[in-house]
Amino acid sequence: MLVSKDEPLQTSMPNVGFLVLRYLEKQPDKRATLGSIAKELRRNEVAHYRPLIFGLIFLHSIEALSFEAPYFYLTP
Repeated sequence: MLVSKDEPLQTSMPNVGFLVLRYLEKQPDKRATLGSIAKELRRNEVAHYRPLIFGLIFLHSIEALSFEAPYFYLTP
């Protein structure tokens, strides 16, 4: 289930995934570190690690995001 009725919509996997994708698209080289992604999510009032991890897993599972330490990249 992508969205639970008991979970705030702001911290759902698809919404956090959207925030991450929007942030990566703004970057000139389309990549970012975990710390910079977490900082951006805090600006959007997603302050806990669980939504961040689930959002990144969601994006990786639909092949929208790839990882090569220490960066996350948009998948072309």
